[in-house]
Amino acid sequence: MAVTREFRRALASVARSPALLGLAVLLAVFRPPPALRVVSYVYLFLALLTFVLTPVPMAALLGASDRTLREQPTTDGLVGTVKDRYLQLLAANGAISAAFLGLNFAFGILVTVLVLVVGIGAAGVGALVSPSPVSTPGAGGSDGLLAGLGVVAIAAYALLILAVLAANTVLDVLVRFAKPAVVVGEASALDALSESYGLVRAFPRVALGYYAVQRAVGLCLGALVVVAAVGLFSVGSLVSNPLSGTESGVAAVIAVVLAAYAARSITYAVTLPYTVNVYQYLRYRSGRTD
Repeated sequence: MAVTREFRRALASVARSPALLGLAVLLAVFRPPPALRVVSYVYLFLALLTFVLTPVPMAALLGASDRTLREQPTTDGLVGTVKDRYLQLLAANGAISAAFLGLNFAFGILVTVLVLVVGIGAAGVGALVSPSPVSTPGAGGSDGLLAGLGVVAIAAYALLILAVLAANTVLDVLVRFAKPAVVVGEASALDALSESYGLVRAFPRVALGYYAVQRAVGLCLGALVVVAAVGLFSVGSLVSNPLSGTESGVAAVIAVVLAAYAARSITYAVTLPYTVNVYQYLRYRSGRTD
């Protein structure tokens, strides 16, 4: 099967060319850790800086992955690739981010409208069916009606959340090959997005299979980090609270951060060459061999 074959080729590429792992480490370092979100202004500054700087190691890693796939020297021409494709990759990243923001903003409006409609409706129904201060008959019926409205509201909200997740997943699949299209296919940002959509639409089974494998790799490595974090913090807690600032606590925190960055680096080193491999395969299937 093409999906598993290209994944094996991606693993072989990393084993054959350690430079891919080095570039993946650089890309991982450029991304701020999610834990910094608790300090919003710091994370926002780093996120903006990351947005501008990330296309550099991203373009280098995608270009190196393509050269390794073609059995060419991995690091040849990387500086030229970055200089030539940086602006288009930055534009593609901006377009993709804008698409996700727009999608989630639209669903956010729907959630707000749902909450308002249900809230106003429940208040109106409650006012109509609530008993007068003098008599209490029928209170059980009104309570049941309001409880039913609450159940309906919760079910509608849950369905809307599932719809948000599904829409984000679909959009993520559709734009998955835009970045390799910019760097490897040397397309403009808009042409890359169009090409990614066309490839996914033409070969949905391969695209979905690739996406499932790619996500599974990330989830597995993320799970290992969680296990490592639990173990390290448990060991640290035998001596002191890991967040207390003591020597053992600081060591546990540093170890968890390093484990997270190591997992992220390995994820990039495997999944980005894998994306390039599948992208080239789909281009070949579609008749494009340039």
